[in-house]
Amino acid sequence: MSEDSIEWNEPRIIEEHYEQSHPRKTWKQILDFFHNKKLLTYLVIILSLSLVGTTTIIVVQNQHIQNLENVVSGENTDLITILEEYEILKDVLEEPLENPVIPTATQVRSWLSTDDTDSFDYVEGVWSCGDFAAMLMTRAKEKNWRVRICVIWFSLEGEDGYGSTTSIYGSGPGHVFNMIECTDGEWYIEPQTDGMWYFTNSITEARTEFQIHRYYDFEDSNSDTLWDTYTIWTNFYGYFG
Repeated sequence: MSEDSIEWNEPRIIEEHYEQSHPRKTWKQILDFFHNKKLLTYLVIILSLSLVGTTTIIVVQNQHIQNLENVVSGENTDLITILEEYEILKDVLEEPLENPVIPTATQVRSWLSTDDTDSFDYVEGVWSCGDFAAMLMTRAKEKNWRVRICVIWFSLEGEDGYGSTTSIYGSGPGHVFNMIECTDGEWYIEPQTDGMWYFTNSITEARTEFQIHRYYDFEDSNSDTLWDTYTIWTNFYGYFG
C-alpha cells in the first residue's frame, strides 16, 4: 500500500466515524436535557401559566361578545346611545369654534326640547351634574353654539355657610350647569331639566349673572331648575367653556 493510499484512506475512516458517532451524542444530550427534574418542573409551571392565561383571554372575549350581543338585541339602549353620540362628538370635542353662532332664546328652547341630555339618569359618583353640563356643552358645539359650564357652591337656608361672607364652598359640594349667550342676553340652562332662566337688576332691569354672597330665591319660580323650592345663598360662582 502506498503512502498516497494511506493518506487518502485515513481521513475517510475518520470522517465515517464522525458521521456515525455524532448522532449518538446528540440524542444522549437530548435525553439528559429532558431528564433534568428542575427543567421539567419549570416546563410544567410555564405550561400551567399559559393555560391560565389562555382561559382568561377566552373569558374576557366571551364577555365582550356578550356585551355586543346585548347591544344588538336592544338590552342596553343607553350604551347604544352613548356609542352613537361618541361617533358624532369625537369630531368636535377638541376643535375650537370658529365664528360661533348666537341663537335666540326661542331657538335654544326648541333645541332643548329635542335634545335628550335630560333623559339620562343621575347616578351619584358615576353620572352627575358635571357630566350633564359637559354633554350639553359638546352637543351645542355641533350647532356652533358656545355653551359654557357654570360651577357654583351654595348653602340652603338653615345649613352651614348660609349667609356667610367667609365660607367659600358652603355646606355642600355645589352644583354644575350651563350658560349660553343669546341675542337678548345670557341665559342659564339646567341640563337635567331643560330649564332656562336669567337674572335682572331690579333697579335697571339689566341682565346680570350669579354673584357671590347673594341670596337667590327660586321658590315658586317657573325656571324648572333643581332649586325650585329653595332660596340659595351663593358662596362661590364661576364659569368656563
